[in-house]
Amino acid sequence: MLFPRTFLASSLLLLFFSIVIILHLTRITSNDQLFYQKLMEETHELHASDTLERHPNYQSRDLSQKELWLDSKKARHCIEVKADHSELFIHQKQKAIQAEETLKDLVFELESAAIHAKEGSFQYPSSDFFLKEVVISHHLGTIEATKAYLHINPENADESLLWFEEHTSFASQGSIPLSICSQSALCTLSEPSKNEKIEFFDQVELKSSQGLSAKSSFAIYEDGLLMLRDSRFVFLQDDEGRFTIHADQLDLLSQEEEVLIKGNIHLFSSKIQNKQSFALADQIRFDPTTRTLLLSAEKPKRVLFWQEGIRLSAPEISIEKDPLTREDKIQGKGDIRLTFNLEEENIIQQFMQKYL
Repeated sequence: MLFPRTFLASSLLLLFFSIVIILHLTRITSNDQLFYQKLMEETHELHASDTLERHPNYQSRDLSQKELWLDSKKARHCIEVKADHSELFIHQKQKAIQAEETLKDLVFELESAAIHAKEGSFQYPSSDFFLKEVVISHHLGTIEATKAYLHINPENADESLLWFEEHTSFASQGSIPLSICSQSALCTLSEPSKNEKIEFFDQVELKSSQGLSAKSSFAIYEDGLLMLRDSRFVFLQDDEGRFTIHADQLDLLSQEEEVLIKGNIHLFSSKIQNKQSFALADQIRFDPTTRTLLLSAEKPKRVLFWQEGIRLSAPEISIEKDPLTREDKIQGKGDIRLTFNLEEENIIQQFMQKYL
């Protein structure tokens, strides 16, 4: 019985001394309190200091890479940014941390596009990029520009956009290639599944494989459809110089052959049957394959066509090129009149006076 009692007494004594040692080591002394208070003051001073304002930080590195995450209604999206060379400048202004990064030969990898730029600069916290010598490979086509501004909204991916400045050129991916030049353009960077669009501004010029060229002040390319608009008129001409058209708008679907021209149409030509020719209409459908022009008017208006020795008024008028003789054939459709009434004569004369 003596051994168990001795063992129990020793165990209790060992436990007592262990508790005393632990309490001694873990107790908070007045010196500990002073040390903790000093540590907190130094941390606060470090956060509130103007160290970066007095001594900005500079970093230079090759093969830079970063990820930018964007939120949308459905999911998060990642933009990878890679550059051959990076120079990062971090500074402080009125307790706000700011950063500027200069990049060389950079690439942006997006879900709907890849952006290449010769030079670029990044600003934090705005998440904006300023780019030079830019090429964007978009699923709608390829865009090239002298300068571009990339705005990224991390909280809403659908509000991220790419603004092109100075000389901008676009080549579509459709079955009927389109080439567009303008002074500036705007491209949204939404999800590829959505109907994305590219908008063109100022001195817009179009050239198509269908043998047409056009000029306007504004254009939109969306889902294979190109729409040209102008506050004055859209200028349209074929590559043979066969006709010139002024109209309110031009719609060209890159997947189809037909070109649709709408609104307040003025057509004039010296090549149709080698005579001065003038026509007024509300709409023209142009078939580039057959070179046929189908002019139509909204009721109760009529298409008016004037040529030396010819006055033609009808709901529709077609101008077709004979495939063998290459000569133009003019034909009215519907209720045809070979004379103008007084109102129609005045309208056509006012139109002709602008160009004669």
